[in-house]
Amino acid sequence: MSWNNGYERRKFEQVQKAQAKEYRKCGMNEGQIQAMYLQDLQEYRNNRIYAIHIQSIEELESDGEESRNALHKKFLLSMTCTMDMSECGRYGWIDEIENNALYCAICKLNTNQKELLTLLYRDGYTLSEVADRIYHTSVAAVSLRLSRIQKRIRQFVAENGGLRND
Repeated sequence: MSWNNGYERRKFEQVQKAQAKEYRKCGMNEGQIQAMYLQDLQEYRNNRIYAIHIQSIEELESDGEESRNALHKKFLLSMTCTMDMSECGRYGWIDEIENNALYCAICKLNTNQKELLTLLYRDGYTLSEVADRIYHTSVAAVSLRLSRIQKRIRQFVAENGGLRND
């Protein structure tokens, strides 16, 4: 709902008159009452500026999917999350790792490296099977890839506290 300045200002002035009467009863002089009024007026103005520049989510949602509102589109874009579900089942074993440093090290690997580990340690293929049937390369090439992955994991784990359980 937008700011109705006439209505809000009348309401503000009514509250200020009532407060001024109370202040006089408490023994405040006109200068003190005026100072309080100016402070409240500044707060009123700040609230007005805030209300003018802010748009509630309810207003945006009521416009429906076809909304042309740029602010609404920006909000939806910032709140949208995408998740690559193709990796969830294949690399789900990674989520079961309890050691935080090891888990982080494996998460930092690229997809090809994760796939090689998955083939060897989850799917149970041997180095020769992976080399011949999947990568169509030599066992030495696959072994070299695996040793590089293991070295990278060891280095990351060592830099992040070792294999102690957190």
